Amino acid sequence: MSDHIVVVGAGIAGLATAVALQQSGRDAVVLEDRDGSSAGYAITLWPNALAACDALGVGDDVRDVSARVEAGMVRWHDGRILREPPNGQLTKAVGEPVAVTERNQLLAILSARLAPG
Repeated sequence: MSDHIVVVGAGIAGLATAVALQQSGRDAVVLEDRDGSSAGYAITLWPNALAACDALGVGDDVRDVSARVEAGMVRWHDGRILREPPNGQLTKAVGEPVAVTERNQLLAILSARLAPG
């Protein structure tokens, strides 16, 4: 197996893969054909995604730039509330508040963990 790996695409999955590869001692290079910011705006990260961020060593950085959601509701298309758990119940059920951040902030955090070049 080669220790020189090319990751195609600098989206969340590509950058996270490259970070993990570099942390394991492999030489990973990321190729991206887009220039500038990526498509998309906000992203919601549930505790399992935050645990993946923790494994990459970026969990605290992601939490620092995220709004934390501890309550929510489900509405029908006409606006009628179908379910509204009490505040804190969501956090209790999933282990920590859900994180909401800008996609580009997450990409910047992952990019910052890559070796130059």
